[in-house]
Amino acid sequence: MTFVILLTVFLTLFPCVSHAQNASPGAVILASWTPDPQISLSLKSNPILFKEKLENSMKKLLKNPASLSVFLTPYSDKDSSEGLFQKITINVTRGEYDNLVLERANTDFYDVQLNTTKLINEEKIDTVRVKKIDMDILILQNDLNAFLDAKSNSIGVRDPRIDMHPNNLVLSGSTKYGFMKVKFWATGNLKVHNAKAIWFHPKNIKLNGMPMPGAFLGTLTKRINPVLNLEKFPYQINLQNIITGDGFLQFTSNQTN
Repeated sequence: MTFVILLTVFLTLFPCVSHAQNASPGAVILASWTPDPQISLSLKSNPILFKEKLENSMKKLLKNPASLSVFLTPYSDKDSSEGLFQKITINVTRGEYDNLVLERANTDFYDVQLNTTKLINEEKIDTVRVKKIDMDILILQNDLNAFLDAKSNSIGVRDPRIDMHPNNLVLSGSTKYGFMKVKFWATGNLKVHNAKAIWFHPKNIKLNGMPMPGAFLGTLTKRINPVLNLEKFPYQINLQNIITGDGFLQFTSNQTN
């Protein structure tokens, strides 16, 4: 049994190229890159083109978001025509990726440059450079359970369910244990693991209504974790905080390069 939630969410930002000119202190320059003059000219003559292409790229990645907002804070017209901005904010509500609906997904990119060639020609987001990324994601209990239900066969659990409460989480379902089919019920909480994953740490567990000894908790932990794995995020993250409340899970990330 494994509860792996691959939350490869909403921004395919692969670090690859850079803008050496106008590089502010602290910004990470990852490679050399020269903007296409023709594309820069198109962006300069049509200032809303960059935003339109960025929104289109997001809509390709997400499935029918209820709302999608992009806010750009420019340095100068020249920088904007080359994909370089003081800040890019992307706010999404009810966006779906791989059957997992994100109630809210807000991301701020500071001192960020995107590859305008890929953005304009392919409607793909490709990070040239970025100084800092702040991320705030909210997932509702019903959406997480719908996701688990869709994955029930692949994770080997029937009727998986998570009930979220303040600083407490209840995990239940049925699975095979040896040659038997058993119902399990566990309480615990979520913790950050290596800044890139969220693990469920059980405190109490019952199989078919019977309490299990403490040694069994270690076995369960290895089998069900990570609950949420962000190792495959296409850009670096640094999980800072996890909040569980009545019917929701919220996590934030702050990454400064």
